Amino acid sequence: MTDNEDIKQRAIDVLKTEAEGILEVASRINRHFEEMVDLICRAEGRLVVSGIGKSGIVGQKIVATLNSTGTRALFLHPFSPPG
Repeated sequence: MTDNEDIKQRAIDVLKTEAEGILEVASRINRHFEEMVDLICRAEGRLVVSGIGKSGIVGQKIVATLNSTGTRALFLHPFSPPG
């Protein structure tokens, strides 16, 4: 295989893996998900999202998306150094 064919095959493999992951998550959506969405939609204050490391980065992106779509949200880092 040429380098271009390797790159193309790797891209296809990655997309297939991601698609399988999405389908797995989709199969787990149940009434708890519906309840969570309902609670968020009915909330009267702000939705607080927290996380450390990579989950914190994802949390910040979720907050940005929620705020841009009209759901008031904020990111709160779970650790504050004393001082």
